[in-house]
Amino acid sequence: MSTDNELLLKLAAAMVANPKATIKELAESAGISKATLHRFCGTRKNLEDLLFRKSSDAVEDIIRVANQEYEDYEAGLDDLIKIHLKYSEYIKLSFFYPEMAEDYNWDKYLDAMDSFFLRGQKSGFFKIEFSDAFFSEFLASAICGLLDAVDRGRVAPKGLTESIRNLLLFGCRDHK
Repeated sequence: MSTDNELLLKLAAAMVANPKATIKELAESAGISKATLHRFCGTRKNLEDLLFRKSSDAVEDIIRVANQEYEDYEAGLDDLIKIHLKYSEYIKLSFFYPEMAEDYNWDKYLDAMDSFFLRGQKSGFFKIEFSDAFFSEFLASAICGLLDAVDRGRVAPKGLTESIRNLLLFGCRDHK
């Protein structure tokens, strides 16, 4: 990960944690000076635009993964969860700032997610009792909710991919 990408991830996290933060407060949260942040992006509006573009790029990456053809849908589900978690700061930013959706076609994201689960259902991997939209919404909601829980210290980030996959595939019941 490049230095700029690391900085952008820190700034995205800072904006989610403190949406009304000044540019100085955002810089401090990211561990840099206000002057460095000013040289990097100029204004808060420029920073927001840059972060929103990175968030859109992250969503495009998720769409790319969801649109892949899989023979092994368990591996595909792992890929889909991992790509969401890879971009966790941008995902949180996307959901925290709904105005971003005005400039981005979220239908494309949902279509790709639905298509992934529908292909998995047609292959016999996912249950047909639930709609593809149900699976998409469940996964997106679980990821967003758990990312929030990690931030609040209620859930450990370690093993999150496996935990989400296992809950989605096997439910809450102990299968002894």
